[in-house]
Amino acid sequence: MIVDKPSWISHHSSDDAAQSIYCIDVHVDSSRLATAGADGKVKIWNMQPIMNPPTAGETKDEEPKVLQTLCDHVGHVIVVRFSPNGIQIASGAVDKAVCVYHFCEGRGSQVFGSNDPPPVENWKLRHHLSGHQADVVDLAWSGVDKLLAIASVDNTISIWETVSWKRVATLTQHNGLVKGLAWDPIGRYLVSQSDDKYVIVWRTGDWQVAHRIGPDIFSNIINIGYSLRPSFSPDGACVTCARGFLDGVHVAPVLERQNKFARENSFVAHKAAVLVATFNPRMFYSKNASVK
Repeated sequence: MIVDKPSWISHHSSDDAAQSIYCIDVHVDSSRLATAGADGKVKIWNMQPIMNPPTAGETKDEEPKVLQTLCDHVGHVIVVRFSPNGIQIASGAVDKAVCVYHFCEGRGSQVFGSNDPPPVENWKLRHHLSGHQADVVDLAWSGVDKLLAIASVDNTISIWETVSWKRVATLTQHNGLVKGLAWDPIGRYLVSQSDDKYVIVWRTGDWQVAHRIGPDIFSNIINIGYSLRPSFSPDGACVTCARGFLDGVHVAPVLERQNKFARENSFVAHKAAVLVATFNPRMFYSKNASVK
């Protein structure tokens, strides 16, 4: 993948050294972009200067670029996700915790001693979720914001209900680091992928294993970074997974729902292991296709 990143989207340490960005997520209305960085921060960026940059010689009122910087983690922040309704954001880090923020009216307060610009928006920390024994490396909101799933390299997945903010389930069937999650758009399944070379499809009704896929279609290469992130298609018909390896070729296997999540096809052409798969959340139709 080729990404054209504006130079001003960055994370830096206290000595101004550039730090890695581990995850990005776009707000549901495309007005904001969130990044998770090795500097221990989550940054929320304005999409307007990205989508409509000034042309050469053009003068316009300067749009604020950084909307807010969130500094409640200790250590690298690995994942950040806006909720589907757009009013919450959750982040997970190597401090074994998840921070959940809620959007509030008005401007936020600048962190004491911070060199970051004063916040334009006001995202308040509302919940600090703990209980994992190792780094949190992925998380996923259910489609209607009722549940939050958290994946950790302690080999487990925790499920949190988002009204009472209580843990309702802990999933322990993986035998390796759990590095990716994907919700079924209609809420019937949760998919997880692990370094144990298996993808597990969980029933959300009772949190039991519905299907276990692997290990033959997944690579023997392990411990490549923090990510093995699958993705459901927006219609729920299939899920594409990371780190597939078939006939000596790195692929992204496509598991078909109607065939008990067996592999029917694969995306090919990568020269190294695929670590993340992401579908466009919008559905596209041919002009000649009938829409039912």
